[in-house]
Formats: sequence, C-alpha cells, structure tokens
Amino acid sequence: MYKSFRVKNFRCFKDLQINDLSRVNLIAGKNNTGKTALMEAMHVLAGTYSGQVLLRNPGLRRALLNPENESEPRNQLTWSTIFKGLQTGLSIELAATEKIPNRTVDTSQSRIELSIQSVSVSDATDDESRYKSFGYQYDALPDDVDLLKLCSSLDGHPTYLALIHSGIVYPRLKPSRFRPSQLLHARTGASARDIERRFNRIQKTKKIDMLVGALELIEPRIKDVRINPDGWRSHLMTDIGLENMIAMSESGEGMNRLSDIVLAMHEAKGGIIFIDEIENGIHHSVQCKVWKAIGQVARELDIQVFATTHSLEMIRAAYEAFSEDDELEEFRYHRLSRSRKTGELRATTYNELDMEAVAAFDFDHEVR
Repeated sequence: MYKSFRVKNFRCFKDLQINDLSRVNLIAGKNNTGKTALMEAMHVLAGTYSGQVLLRNPGLRRALLNPENESEPRNQLTWSTIFKGLQTGLSIELAATEKIPNRTVDTSQSRIELSIQSVSVSDATDDESRYKSFGYQYDALPDDVDLLKLCSSLDGHPTYLALIHSGIVYPRLKPSRFRPSQLLHARTGASARDIERRFNRIQKTKKIDMLVGALELIEPRIKDVRINPDGWRSHLMTDIGLENMIAMSESGEGMNRLSDIVLAMHEAKGGIIFIDEIENGIHHSVQCKVWKAIGQVARELDIQVFATTHSLEMIRAAYEAFSEDDELEEFRYHRLSRSRKTGELRATTYNELDMEAVAAFDFDHEVR
C-alpha cells in the first residue's frame, strides 16, 4: 500500500510529491491538472510497464502524438509524449514508500523506485540478451525502433518497451511486479471479454456473494448475479426477484458501473485499483452507497483505491460514507493545483477538519 508517491518529468509533472496516502484516496482538481496522469504513473510503478498506459490509448490519440510526421510508418506513435515538455533527454523518475502492516514503526515502510529513459539501439547493444527476449522477427533490431529502458529497484536487469512499425512490442520476460493493479479509464469501459473473464474468476474463488453484497447497497432486491455467455456480447444478468433475470444494464447505470468496479477490484486483490472519473454513471442519490460498497470491498480484499473526480457531490458523498462507517482514517482527499508562482503542479492533502469544511459549507471549491 503506497504511503507516499513522487513523480518527476512524467507528462505534465516536473516534480510532484503526494503524501499521507491511505486505503481509499480521492483526487480532484481543475481540468489539465494531471489527475489521470498521476494515476497512470502510480499504475506503471506498480509493475504494469504497459505501453498502452504510457501512451494513454494510442488508437484514439495517434493523430495528435506526432503531427509533424503523418507519414511515419509507426502510425505516429512516439514515446516523447510521456516526457515532460516532450523532452526525451530527461529521465522519468517514479518512487513510492509502502506501508507494510504488522511491523514496528521504525521498519514499517519500504521504498520502490523506477526510472524510464528513451534510449537508442546503439545505447542498448551491450545487453544483447535483452533484445532476444523481445522475440523480434529480425536478425537485428531495426534502426528506427524507439526504445524505452525501464529500471526498477525490484529487478536486477532493465526492461525494454519498443515501438516499431506495427506498434508496441513487449518483452517475453515479464518484469517483477510490485503489486497487482487495475486501471479503469473514464471513456473506455470493460469489454464483454473482460467482463466474462473477471466474472469467471470471481465465481471460481466463490466471491459472487461479495459482488451481490456490494450491489445490494444500491438495489436491496438483488439476490444473485450470473453471466449470459453469448459470444462476444456476454453480459451480466441480475436476479431482483422478478420472474426472469434481467440484464445488469437494465438495472441502471449505477449498478453497471459498480459491478465493473467490483469485478476489477477482485482482479487487483492485495494490490491497487485506479478509477478515472468515478462519478461517471452514478446518480448523486446513490453516491454515498457506492462509496460504502467500495470501502467494504477494499477492506475485504486488502486493496488500495485511487479515484479521480470532477464532482464536489462525489467528494462530499465519500466523506459522508466513511464518516458513517467510522472508517474516516481510511479515506484521504487530495487536490491537484498549479502554483501561481511557478506554474508547476502540486498536491494538497486535506485533513479531517478540512474535509468537514468541504462537506458542510457551500463555497467555491473548484473541481472542474
């Protein structure tokens, strides 16, 4: 479980430190203050080393990634967009301290670090065995390949990600993983295949009751959840006491959204889940209940939660939920903003007294 996190030279961040992280962390701030980028950095440090995460859905953004080279054979994909100011000469540094339970105070934290650098083929020729781990269909790496070199404090050797004409190439050798982690992007919901795979796993581990219990906080009539395996259109079905089971989508967007979250949380058991724009699809009338469900599942599966929001109502609902459950020590609210003096991003963590003010008073607390 992260207790603090530092990110340098990644996307919009020059050097940002965020402290006092807890089990459930809600991140807010105006647009373009790096909320999603912060979670992506944390996700990468957890051990995904995912090219899709680093490029933030290249299929949707490739026209913007390298507009000066529209005929580039790599479909305009470039690692430069993950570096602050597109400066590939910089080194991205990610680091976190972790709280380890059941230890004495003096030894309760450990540190994990990851550096990411853009390197050329000639810079990496000294590590020929790593090239072979890619499984390239070449006798040698092509000259125009773009390489990222990732060095983690968990590994005794670097890991490489490569961009070639066909897209991202991953190494055969899996890097060490710090924690299991899942990232739910705001605008790309889980595919039917992902839903089926995640449901099968939750069924195999006999945790369907956990899913039903979480959904029951929103829909008290729910008795069971099953999956309708209909090829690529597989979808969840719910029993709410009617003659027949109905599709989860017919139970409301809140139920659909919460089921996606809980299934992903089960996938990240013992690790971390990142939820972008958590308020999406959740009506304000059930936001408090959703937070109660998330807190309940997070405790049961020993998961750390990071979520972003543009909704002041969602912030207040989270405070209300954890207060009512007498679990306020497990909740932290962090706000990203720009320094008026330097223009760089900074993080402010709100204590319990600050949160009481945010929850109780109607004042200008901008989150959009």
